[in-house]
Amino acid sequence: MAISFNKNETKGILKVLIDLMKADGKIEKHEVDFLSQMTGVLKVDAVLLKEADMLTFDNAVSIIKNMNDDQKQVVYHLMVKMVNPTEGNSDVENKMLFKVVIDADIKLPTFGLKK
Repeated sequence: MAISFNKNETKGILKVLIDLMKADGKIEKHEVDFLSQMTGVLKVDAVLLKEADMLTFDNAVSIIKNMNDDQKQVVYHLMVKMVNPTEGNSDVENKMLFKVVIDADIKLPTFGLKK
């Protein structure tokens, strides 16, 4: 089953990715490349991208919080890909990522581990 997002959900995802990209005050090439790739995959035009960037971060998190668990898992993986731990992401990026995880009630993958 393919997971899809409506226009509002797409804006929420983009806003979080944009803010993660800007979080440490330096925009890395892999971040720009990934955002560009996501705008293609999500079929985003310049108007939607601008609308997403105009959202507040808290509004974007609220949008994500209202997604179903499958959608939230996709958002989580997109955020991890954006901060790309192999690139030595900053504490600011890590804090922002976990703020979204906590505030949007995203269940982290357990990789088959039992509680």
